[in-house]
Amino acid sequence: MKKGFLARLLFPLMALSISSPLTTLTSCGMSTVNFKFDKSIVYLPINMVEDLKNFMTIDSSILPREILWRSSNTDIVKISTKGEALGVRATGSNESVVLSATVYGNTVSCRAIVGEFSFNTNMIVLRESSNSANVYETFFSSNSTNIKDYTDLSIANTEVAYLDENGNIIPHAEGLTTISATSRGGTVVTTGICVERDILDSFTLVDTSDSTSYIISNYTGTDTEVVLPRFKKGKQIMYLGECFKNNSKVTKVTVPDTYKKIVSSTFINNCDNITELVLPDTIEDVKDYIFYNSTGLNNLVNSSDNIRRGFKYLKATYNQEEGKGKYTYLVGVDFNSIPNDKSLVVDADCRVIAHRCLSAAALGDNLNTFRESVTNFRFPSECELVCIADEVYTGNTAFTELEFPNTVKYIHNSFKNLGQINNFKVPDSIEYIGNNWLDGSTFLDGIRCFTTVGSLVYLGNDRNKYLILYKLDKEKGFAPPDQVGSFEAVLEPSCRIIGANAFAINSSNPNWLQGKTNGLARINKPSNDLDKTNRLFTGTISAGESSIVCVCGNAFKNCRYISNIILSAFVKYFDIEGISSSGIGRIFCESSAQPVGVNVSADTSTASSTLYFLSENDKPGNYWHYDSTMVARAWVDETSSS
Repeated sequence: MKKGFLARLLFPLMALSISSPLTTLTSCGMSTVNFKFDKSIVYLPINMVEDLKNFMTIDSSILPREILWRSSNTDIVKISTKGEALGVRATGSNESVVLSATVYGNTVSCRAIVGEFSFNTNMIVLRESSNSANVYETFFSSNSTNIKDYTDLSIANTEVAYLDENGNIIPHAEGLTTISATSRGGTVVTTGICVERDILDSFTLVDTSDSTSYIISNYTGTDTEVVLPRFKKGKQIMYLGECFKNNSKVTKVTVPDTYKKIVSSTFINNCDNITELVLPDTIEDVKDYIFYNSTGLNNLVNSSDNIRRGFKYLKATYNQEEGKGKYTYLVGVDFNSIPNDKSLVVDADCRVIAHRCLSAAALGDNLNTFRESVTNFRFPSECELVCIADEVYTGNTAFTELEFPNTVKYIHNSFKNLGQINNFKVPDSIEYIGNNWLDGSTFLDGIRCFTTVGSLVYLGNDRNKYLILYKLDKEKGFAPPDQVGSFEAVLEPSCRIIGANAFAINSSNPNWLQGKTNGLARINKPSNDLDKTNRLFTGTISAGESSIVCVCGNAFKNCRYISNIILSAFVKYFDIEGISSSGIGRIFCESSAQPVGVNVSADTSTASSTLYFLSENDKPGNYWHYDSTMVARAWVDETSSS
């Protein structure tokens, strides 16, 4: 006879007190049969399901379907027929709940406490110098003083922080990781841990416009060798600003691989003693100078390792031992190494052409020498170039062709005051263009690089996959002067960027819509400049089937007569100056009421109008309101208001 069958046959004959935690059964040499709660108190989370069998020792001879479960107060704890307990609400100080399990008339029981089982913060922030922080006392929500008896803790990356036996988090090194708490019943809750470096106090850190990262600047410390911090409050520091202005003491700076962009001159004014700069290969966008009015750059680029075929380069050497750090930054011209064939070829590993490095101002008295020494300037067929910084080519009339590899994403104000260019092509890979990238240059009018559709003129032709909306046709308008009504301009499907001033209105004659290079298109002035009730003026600009990724500055300047701007859901950069002084009612981002991923790239202090993003299907009056820092603060319902 099987002993499991005999156990079930004899089990009902045993007497068992309700408070007894253990039932044993021995007969004919049989082994002990266990059926008990492991502790006298069970802790249950609110609104989470726990399997009570995880709190018990149950002999394998007892089948789950043979157990009858009960709760003494189902308003606090409900139990299914499978032993799954749901904490409905927290137990009060004077309340008691008894959970019981019965097999063949024999019952074991325990007391239940129901409470919060969660971390009370999304990010635990510690400093490297911190001693410790106790999870249960500081970061955990619970109404049970014995919660640690029912919880297992674990940290994902113990190189960042680790736990001691009392539940204290011990910081170890700068970084991000997570901590998980697992209840006895199997419920898991998780939160982040960020260990910061103490050197953060020596910098100024400012939130980016989309609140996803920080801009770091203004180093006030005294160290001569500085490794920049990587994290603050759980977010990566990704943008490098004016960190070492007027700092003549720093000799070495290491920029970690969390950094993506240099937004202003990092080494500005008298940073003359720096002899080593360790840059990562993660930086893609460099708008401004890396060095300005500082001789420290000469210390870094005048060795033979940094000079090749007429150019001076900065190397990215961060984590080079891991196979990274292959990229370079083109920072200047070296006349002594220009090849005999007078052909300048940029390194295949060049990632950034730095600010002004090929401009007339940078070349100075050597401009004529450059013009005489260089007959060809080109990029290799396989190139890593991503960014052309501000004023790279400004005023350098030696260039007659400007054609870039299909890897470039960012073109800043790079082509000012240029002479005759016979060949010009913007790559299809472009994602951002500066507000004044062609100021003072008229060479585009002399070469065939435009496509005109209706009233809109695009930069690009049959050689391009994507187009840039450049200006309005000066001979055409959206509505004849004698008509009153609305117009709609639908962008070409291949349009990717709305250029600076594309829809700007001439403030001196507000009845005229002004395109680039004084192209004018007549529209009719509405009777009411701003009708807040229906936000309807005279027209709509629609992305149509295009995938707009960038709206440049002043694109819609003074556009008091456009009611709606409908963009694509792919917008990455929206320059707030693009709607300066406008009365635009609504800006739609299709498919997304709140435009996830939109990065407002300009200084918002110059904005003079409110920006609204809606999904196209939202009812009028509902919009996300963006404050002066361009952070979405609230969903506003004005449906019933004027």
